[in-house]
Amino acid sequence: MIYNQNENNLEKHKKTKKTLKIVGITMLVVGAGLTITGLVSFFSAMGTSNPPKLFWCAFVGFILLGIGGSITALGFQKEMKRYIKNESVPIFNEMGQEIKTGVTAITQTINDTISDKKIICRCGEENEQGSKFCSKCGSPLIKTCPNCHNEIETNDNFCNKCGTKLD
Repeated sequence: MIYNQNENNLEKHKKTKKTLKIVGITMLVVGAGLTITGLVSFFSAMGTSNPPKLFWCAFVGFILLGIGGSITALGFQKEMKRYIKNESVPIFNEMGQEIKTGVTAITQTINDTISDKKIICRCGEENEQGSKFCSKCGSPLIKTCPNCHNEIETNDNFCNKCGTKLD
């Protein structure tokens, strides 16, 4: 049911788009013809004492050119946006390649900073990440979560696996 409705909407959309293209281009052609007629009438009357008889055609032609151009743009909107996308994507890809080095360097710096994290014992001594006992006082630096039995650092306030508040 929904499939048929979507298919009907798609067909209706295609017909509307085709109509917009035809009407828009027709209005552009008629508008161009009227504009040219009005301007020719205006310029041909310049050397004479007679007023231009068809100068009004230029005004109507300008209006039809504007409306026809707008309708034509609506009819070709998908094609225009696809063209813009196809012009833009290579630029974004190139930009991504150019900033890749910088992003990689920043990521590495962050990872290095995180891996340089020290475990601070109750005595105040800084110990290397992964140490199980304090290098100054020998106290254990790792304890077990009472809830999930995950190994955690002694200076953690919450278990990083289950979130249990630690004493």
